[in-house]
Amino acid sequence: FNVVTIPGQAVNVSDLVGSVNISGGTYTFPVEGAGEGAIATQTEGSSKAQRDYDFTMVDVNTDFIAGFTRYSKKMANNLPFLTSFIPNALRRDYAKAENAAFNTVLANAATASTEIITGQNKIEMLIAEIAKQQNINYLVNGIVVRPSDYWDILKTEKSSGAGYGLPGIVTLENGQLRINGIAIYRANWLAANKYYVGDWSRVNKIVTEGLSLEFSETEGTNFVTNNITARIEAQVGLAVEQPAAIVYGDFTAV
Repeated sequence: FNVVTIPGQAVNVSDLVGSVNISGGTYTFPVEGAGEGAIATQTEGSSKAQRDYDFTMVDVNTDFIAGFTRYSKKMANNLPFLTSFIPNALRRDYAKAENAAFNTVLANAATASTEIITGQNKIEMLIAEIAKQQNINYLVNGIVVRPSDYWDILKTEKSSGAGYGLPGIVTLENGQLRINGIAIYRANWLAANKYYVGDWSRVNKIVTEGLSLEFSETEGTNFVTNNITARIEAQVGLAVEQPAAIVYGDFTAV
């Protein structure tokens, strides 16, 4: 028989971002700065315009996200469902821990929104964010909100008492809400009324050691107490390589 389990989170941060494997514990990448000068039309007989480029080297350290559970060999023999339950439960709970850790990195690194809810609704705020990002040459490819905000958007009123309605560029197909083709994802690791709008190709999961799940009957006193230890871990980090590409907003900002 199958265990009636606690559900996992439907969308993980790692589902939205790229992945980079490294051999050490630090990922270093160059970031272009504003620089000086500009390309310009040359005045005949004068020197051409000079453009200087600046770079900053940024380090991202990877850390272990890990945990373990311990159970007896007698339990394993008497409860055969543990064989499949333990690996699945550890993977589920690891994903929750990774999402929480990565969300903290995202919130701290992303650009704070200047949008406010006054005079507009949630969908209008998101459309304004997309426009701002495109104005500075970032192509938004994903929006992340908490499920409660996702469903609240679907209740958007045309005007007070005029019934429900969304702009024509907002579509709902097969349960996926989109703004002009840009998907809005529902993420339980995001706090209520918070949202991300951005180009997720500018964020990468950095992997020193990928996810591993191991079992041991000899760890600690397991050999003499007839216990089994199951451990799950990965050495990872999150690199928000271009903070300007991701906007972190609040639907309650006034």
